[in-house]
Amino acid sequence: MRLIKWRWLLPVGGVVLAAVLFASGQSERAEYLKANNALAAWDYAPPAVVVADAISYPAFVAASILVPSNDALKRVAFLICAGLLWHAVGLQLDRPRAAAPRSMAGLRVLYVLGAVISLALGALAVFSIAAGPVLLGLAGVCWSVLLLRWFVRHLLRGGVIRWSS
Repeated sequence: MRLIKWRWLLPVGGVVLAAVLFASGQSERAEYLKANNALAAWDYAPPAVVVADAISYPAFVAASILVPSNDALKRVAFLICAGLLWHAVGLQLDRPRAAAPRSMAGLRVLYVLGAVISLALGALAVFSIAAGPVLLGLAGVCWSVLLLRWFVRHLLRGGVIRWSS
């Protein structure tokens, strides 16, 4: 039995890190507003918040889709999505390496859907490089490549897709 259960350690660590970075971002935003004598800063993204969003980019995209406008509610949705994301990563790290199940149509559909979502995430990240913080876009491209690799590998492994008849 393993001492460390990644499925619990990663989500707790990811959520705590994101919460700390968000709190730091709030103080950075307050300092920016005070230094510029402004009431609101619509064009300013605190670096700590950008780093938090970049670390869990798929959670950032999911939270932005779920809650498009309210900033506080979006951050709560982000923390929930980040916890779920890192729990899924931890499950993959904790799972023993076993043979993939034989050709199941349901798995094939899920893996293809995951690959398509990974490509869409990558396209959004490339747009983000041009339009927003570069770090966020680069992190999105990295997440997209990793997720696409995982889904394609599982499609090709274990007979889910067979190249020969």
